Amino acid sequence: MNKQSKKFLGPPAKVTVNTPAGIAGVYDAQTAEFGASVAANPVTADVVLVNDGSGTATDGCETPFVNAAAIAGKMALIDRGTCDFTIKVKNAQDGGAVGVIIANNAAGLPGMSGVDPTITIPSLGTTQAAGTAMKANLPAPGVNAKLGVQTGAGLAGTQQGCVRMFAPNPVRTGSSVSHFHSEDFPNLLMGPSLNRSIFNKVDLTLPLFQDIDWRTNPEDTLFIDDFEPNPCAASASVP
Repeated sequence: MNKQSKKFLGPPAKVTVNTPAGIAGVYDAQTAEFGASVAANPVTADVVLVNDGSGTATDGCETPFVNAAAIAGKMALIDRGTCDFTIKVKNAQDGGAVGVIIANNAAGLPGMSGVDPTITIPSLGTTQAAGTAMKANLPAPGVNAKLGVQTGAGLAGTQQGCVRMFAPNPVRTGSSVSHFHSEDFPNLLMGPSLNRSIFNKVDLTLPLFQDIDWRTNPEDTLFIDDFEPNPCAASASVP
């Protein structure tokens, strides 16, 4: 399975803050099931915190935005909550945003699920801490960020050449160590949750079954090139 990973996985999607220097760096991100791919369509722009003028004004659920003029041509920063991810991103797109960052409202990364074929801009979800850091620098001194992939960082969802399994703490019944890690990118069929952005083939799932000694049909082996039962180093420690 590990040897096959390079056929299906790419570098991890990340939010990269370019400025200001105090918060500059690469932040964990969750890809969206909708809109443009950040791998094929990376975007860099100044970040503007959305104000929709109603309730939690930064959740982007009401339109038109109060600060729509400021959003146009910029990266919209929106808080998670109240409405679907697709509504937030579509509202930002309608306001002229070139990309969207969704800041989580709890620990971890937001799921970024949904379907809307009219969304054409890229978006990523990031952690609550990353969102808080960006908001603390808005509107001044200002934040410039990129939505894209981190080249040179290895394959998403792997460590030390090994494909990581989903093993959260606390354990999630039915998901823990039964699925690939949620950091895989592009998404894999056996991820911890169903998504609509999987490949139209069985990606790494068949090699996974073979690794754990499940019987597969003889013709299925034609799908695997140079299959190795355990190419990952036995000494590798993968959390």
